[in-house]
Amino acid sequence: DKYGECVTVERRITKKVSSYKLKNSEGRVISHLKKDLTLLLDNYNIQVNNPVSILNQEMSKRFLASTDPSDKYKFFMKSTHLEQMILDYQQVNEKLGTIQHTIKKK
Repeated sequence: DKYGECVTVERRITKKVSSYKLKNSEGRVISHLKKDLTLLLDNYNIQVNNPVSILNQEMSKRFLASTDPSDKYKFFMKSTHLEQMILDYQQVNEKLGTIQHTIKKK
């Protein structure tokens, strides 16, 4: 494996550009491409938008401070991907309706 035992991802954000560095376990830069980062994330099934996988500081503060059950439910829906599945299902239903309408016209 070209990365070794661990991979370090550095992201630099400026006003004009955002760049990545993927480093191997020795600290040597292996890639600068976001495409390579995406391949790594997919390969190891790391879901950076899933609050259970990557719980950033702001999200964890809100979660711990919240006593509202609806906030806990929203967190659950997002972390289990049910929220996204519902949105996908709604889109499929809309497209199905459009297709059925088109077929009836013909």
